[in-house]
Formats: sequence, C-alpha cells, structure tokens
Amino acid sequence: MSFQNKIKCPNCGFFNTNSDYCVKCGTLINPKLKRDLEDKKRVAEQKAKEQATPKSKFGQFIERNRAHKNIIIRLFFQFIYGIWFIVMAIGAFIAWLFAAVAA
Repeated sequence: MSFQNKIKCPNCGFFNTNSDYCVKCGTLINPKLKRDLEDKKRVAEQKAKEQATPKSKFGQFIERNRAHKNIIIRLFFQFIYGIWFIVMAIGAFIAWLFAAVAA
C-alpha cells in the first residue's frame, strides 16, 4: 500500500501526484522546497543588506588601526578593543541577570 500525495498546482490547477514540480507547467508545488528556497533568498538578501551598510567613520578608524603595520599602534588598538569587548560582555550579563530576575 503506497501513499500518493496529490497536490493542485496554484498556477494552472492541474493535480500532480508525488511530484515537486507541476507536470504541466513546471511550477514548484512542494511546500517544503518553496520554504527552503524562500529562506535561502531571505538569508542572501539579509547578507547583501549587511554588506551594503557602511561602517561608521569611528568603526572604520578602529578596524584600520587594529591592522596597522606599526606594532605599537596595533597593540594599543587591540588593547582598547579588548577592554571594549569585556565591558560589553559585562553589560550583556547584567542585562540578562535583570531579565532573569524580573521573569
């Protein structure tokens, strides 16, 4: 006893049996494949949007100097970046702690 999956094509109305694409017009009719394609498209658009937004002048300044050829400048900016990272981590922990206590 085999299970037959019948799906009506939204484009032409033809009933397809056990098929991901419409036999008549070639439209994608499998809902799981549609979701997967939409998710991939959404992720690609999100990445393109993130790459298109320019960094602030200050962010560019920090990134440029973290890779500076002078070791003293590079170490100074790495140190400042490390301190900033630790402060942000402590702030995130405190925010999480307040949220956990409030819940």
